[in-house]
Amino acid sequence: MEIGHVASIALMPSLWSTPVVQAVLTGLVAVLGTIVGSVVTYIFQRKTAERSERFARDEWLLQQRMDTYSAFSEVLMDFRGAQYNRWYRLRDDPNGEDGAVLAEQTEPFSTSRPGWRSARVASGACLPRWTTR
Repeated sequence: MEIGHVASIALMPSLWSTPVVQAVLTGLVAVLGTIVGSVVTYIFQRKTAERSERFARDEWLLQQRMDTYSAFSEVLMDFRGAQYNRWYRLRDDPNGEDGAVLAEQTEPFSTSRPGWRSARVASGACLPRWTTR
């Protein structure tokens, strides 16, 4: 029996060297390589897509902030002009006889900015509130 067992082990290498087995092994290696390649490609594409989405979101947020800051600076410049106008009018007329004219001229500043609330929302509500009295 020992001799038959040794003979069967000696026949094993010839079994793996047949063309059919070699073709099957080559096919399995090719299929496994394709699967591994597609998984690696999926991982890289997912990371690239996430990076692209993050970049697009950051660009959009930057544009919104720039629009908000521009609107804020425009409002501040208008406010500064209204305050200069008010100061010069009060300096020219200390008794306040033109109080009605002054109220009419400063009123459009507070109501002419319908986009002011959206500017506050887009900036994260970090801008001061302008209220009319």
